[in-house]
Amino acid sequence: MAQGSENTCKRNYASAKMALIIEAAPALPVFKTFHYLVPAELEKDIQPGLRVLIPMGLRTVTGYVLGTAASSDRSKMHQGVPELKEILDILDERPLFPPVLLRLFEWMARYYHYPLGKVIELALPAGLNVSSRRLLILTGVGRRTLVADTPGCNEEGASPEILSVLSLFRGEKPVSVPAIEKISPSAGRHLIPGLVDKGLLAWKEVVERPRTGLKEERMVRLTGKASEKPLSGDEEAILTYLREQGEVPVKRLRTSMPHLTKRLKKLERSGLISFSRAIVYRDPFSAEGFWYRRPTALTAEQKQAVEDITKSLSSHEFSAHVLHGVTASGKTEVYLRAAEAALAQGKDCIVLVPEIALTAYLEAAFISCFGDKVAVLHSGLSPGEKFDQWMHILEGKARIVIGARSAVFAPLSSLGLIVVDEEHDSSYKQEDKLRYHGRDVAVMRGRLEKAVAILGSATPSIQSVFNVKAGRYGYLALTRRVEERALPEVSVIDMRSPGSQTGAGREIFFPELLDAIEGNLQKREQTLIFLNRRGYSPSMQCTSCGQVLICPNCSVSLTHHLSEQTLLCHYCGYSVPALPACPACGGINVRSIGWGTERIEAELKMLFPEARIARLDRDTTTRKRAHHAILRAVQKREIDILVGTQMVTKGHDFPYITLVGVVSADLSLNLPDFRAAEKTFQLLAQVAGRAGRGERPGKVIIQTYNPDHYSIIKAKKHDLPGYYEEEIALRQALRYPPFVRLTNLLLESNSQIKVKDYAQEMSRRAHALLQKNRDWLDTVEILGPAPAPLFKIRGKFRYQMFLKGLKVGPLHTYTNSLLEYLKAKPPVSGVKLIIDVDPESML
Repeated sequence: MAQGSENTCKRNYASAKMALIIEAAPALPVFKTFHYLVPAELEKDIQPGLRVLIPMGLRTVTGYVLGTAASSDRSKMHQGVPELKEILDILDERPLFPPVLLRLFEWMARYYHYPLGKVIELALPAGLNVSSRRLLILTGVGRRTLVADTPGCNEEGASPEILSVLSLFRGEKPVSVPAIEKISPSAGRHLIPGLVDKGLLAWKEVVERPRTGLKEERMVRLTGKASEKPLSGDEEAILTYLREQGEVPVKRLRTSMPHLTKRLKKLERSGLISFSRAIVYRDPFSAEGFWYRRPTALTAEQKQAVEDITKSLSSHEFSAHVLHGVTASGKTEVYLRAAEAALAQGKDCIVLVPEIALTAYLEAAFISCFGDKVAVLHSGLSPGEKFDQWMHILEGKARIVIGARSAVFAPLSSLGLIVVDEEHDSSYKQEDKLRYHGRDVAVMRGRLEKAVAILGSATPSIQSVFNVKAGRYGYLALTRRVEERALPEVSVIDMRSPGSQTGAGREIFFPELLDAIEGNLQKREQTLIFLNRRGYSPSMQCTSCGQVLICPNCSVSLTHHLSEQTLLCHYCGYSVPALPACPACGGINVRSIGWGTERIEAELKMLFPEARIARLDRDTTTRKRAHHAILRAVQKREIDILVGTQMVTKGHDFPYITLVGVVSADLSLNLPDFRAAEKTFQLLAQVAGRAGRGERPGKVIIQTYNPDHYSIIKAKKHDLPGYYEEEIALRQALRYPPFVRLTNLLLESNSQIKVKDYAQEMSRRAHALLQKNRDWLDTVEILGPAPAPLFKIRGKFRYQMFLKGLKVGPLHTYTNSLLEYLKAKPPVSGVKLIIDVDPESML
């Protein structure tokens, strides 16, 4: 590919009217897009979707080509603009995403109030961007000053501070400003400009190349030439291996036959072998997948659902359908048949899951049906694997993409079907950077590409059921389990009952649950124990002074992890060794309060020493594909009792799990969130659905302090319609979604005073702006500001102000106007404003 000038080239626009002009979005936190000239030698290669290297001020950054300007519009577009900068280079041989995805990115930038370039950057595989950094280098004058330690920057000579800064450059390498500020905190504002002015230091722009790309390996193969001389035993072994294997990576050959460097060189000199470099595909699939039990026939309800989806696919128009299927009703088989129908019509398919752990089951199901047409995209892949999968999809080698939230951006050019499995799950909402909801983006992508969207769940979200009743979505029902298997029997234990917990483990497990576990072990059936809290205990407290050990960076207690003997913050990662004494009073009576999955596992091992017990949570799945190994062991009946967090509640099909125990149903119910009851109902219904999926009936035991709460009563009865009617009435009375839209303006700062001042000033301006437009005044309501329930996270103090809108249009118009109002005259420095549209968490 032709190279652009390394310098920032400019042309007078009057002399460049016929030059090609592109619009590009920089991979920077700026909301504007920019126009650039394309050098003549690069014009034939430019097209939307390519990455280009562009100058931005004093930096060089990656930009994404959005389109080219029509020649007839150029003079009008650039009136008053005397010159444009040229792009410096084209970074790709072909676009990294199809043009149809650009419309989705532009919608997301508008809807989520996020810079377009950053939207595209986050959608693409990580590590692709090229950017430059401004570093400092030592000049000749600076070097003489450092060596001689003689006068060089003023009449009195170099100060100790200056010499300590210059000493960082002894290695002759460029140095960053942050590195200098470590030894001189004020250097960025005062010292560095002075040293540059005096000629001791100079700025240098260093371009950092991508961290991810195609992987090449050195390959070896036979040339076909016969040997003219006798060969040693090792040399004969090498040639025999190559005859059997063909061309292979040198690395693999060395693994099979170590210490071969000299022999390989000799064989190359003899002309018997040759070396080359080849692109190597990094395969992300596990060597051993799950066995998928494909049914021989569909149920009547499955047939109807597949027929309705196929009819929608044939219309070549957008439609969205909620597939409401009770647990074990065969939703996966409906997805497979729908994908077959899509592929038969020449269309591609995306299947989204909320957790990486769920990809294993769907990988097995789809690969068993579609083989190498399947690709995966999720954060569990290495950067190289994700890049290879992306290119595999882009080149049309994969027609079906399975993955977590980010797979919604898969670069398929003929999308026909997009499935959102477990659509109710809050994991589809990203809680940092670009705060998008994967389900909502999937529906919008379907709308833009005239594809069919299937939102599947045993417990559809209130929002999705509301859309069905409003006529926006279709409704597909699977009301019965396959093979007419019964839903599990559910019993609720009132934990308020006195005197029922005695003996080892009775603090956690009631006798009814322990007896059921014992019975299951005797019958050689599997048990699932659910608690949505990891660690050994959520806090530690001194019984002498009452002090609870709190994270210094967050408004939360430190979680005790017994196996690692640490106290860990699950929000910022801060950790300290578990303390033998109280840091406040020095007392030694420090004890764990409450329980998490690690303690549940430990208690069960003491109570049932002969049982094979495993735990599935974030702590046990840090290693790559660790969750696959645990789930595979359950599938093979190598585990008797599986303990887990919400990772175990959805999507898994384990036919030999006949007992599910819920240690405490109240954790999610007590959150300060209007969706607390909805999340509780969904968790309980989902985890209950893991029981009795095979030939043997299932049983569920739920321990709770709130047995009379409607979410628990309805979950016990498997009664989604009844739960919906109670919940929707409360939402309407309190004016909560889905009857209104919410936007959270979240403020963060290192200074508690600054963030409070900003919140008050933002509120004042927000109310003043609201009065200026009657439409806003009638449809938009401001709630707060107030300290966030989790007031301090990662050292940042947090305030939030909610905007509640009856209509999405006026709410977004008002939000944009407020952001412009704040940007024109920022009220306080040192405070970060985060926009969270349709927030999933109120914390």
